[in-house]
Amino acid sequence: IAAQPEVLDERVAFLVIAVPWPTALESPVIQGLMRLVAQVATETAMLLGTPAQVEGNLIRVSNGLVGVNEACSGIRSLQTSLMIGLLFGEVKRLSVLRRLTLIICAVVIALLANFLRAVFLVRIAATENLSEVSRWHDIAGYSIIALVFAATLVLTYLLGKSQAIDRMSEIRFQNRQLAIGNWQSAIPVSYI
Repeated sequence: IAAQPEVLDERVAFLVIAVPWPTALESPVIQGLMRLVAQVATETAMLLGTPAQVEGNLIRVSNGLVGVNEACSGIRSLQTSLMIGLLFGEVKRLSVLRRLTLIICAVVIALLANFLRAVFLVRIAATENLSEVSRWHDIAGYSIIALVFAATLVLTYLLGKSQAIDRMSEIRFQNRQLAIGNWQSAIPVSYI
């Protein structure tokens, strides 16, 4: 049984995303994400009135230093969002364009959620104390996955619904074309 090329591509992409990435690829992504998360969290915390200063992947607040390590970089939520986007796109049999839209939106949702998580933890560190960060860290992390899942599920529903509407419009158009063609063929040639 031969698989269709687009289904095969989807399966290969899913497997590549599902397994741990090679260190040569993953390390630069993690390093970049750690610095980006630290920078965004610091700037956002300052906009919200929490004094903070970024130092590489560390954030200095009034109560001490908050580190943005590998676990806080967002790499796992990024990989999860890619897998969820690929899975939901396949399950709903979305078009290629809608699948790409879904995957890009899932990644954006994951990154934004991770930035919010970092800002939340920086605010906890600054207003409470550093030990409270440990208490909230995992809860915030699991919340990101739930948010990415739920938001991507809703987006999949909306994209699937719009795809169905597009298909119905196309079918109506084709039926009209057939009706016009049938009507024209019913006219005797002598009258034309």
